[in-house]
Amino acid sequence: MLSAACSTVPEPPQTSPAQVIYPMLTPCHKPLLNIQVNEDFAYALETTELARALCAAKVDSIIQIQEQHNEKAR
Repeated sequence: MLSAACSTVPEPPQTSPAQVIYPMLTPCHKPLLNIQVNEDFAYALETTELARALCAAKVDSIIQIQEQHNEKAR
């Protein structure tokens, strides 16, 4: 005759899928430029390129996090 008994060892807690933490996103800065003379064009170009680079860095950081998450999920 076989008898069954309850185990006194607790079951391990169920793990939930890892939650991906993304950096706080803020809107990209769009510089307002007042071009009056030719020298303002050089300043406008530098300012616009800087704003574009900062915005691209935000996007690149999200892409990097997604790629790392996808690698871990494999």
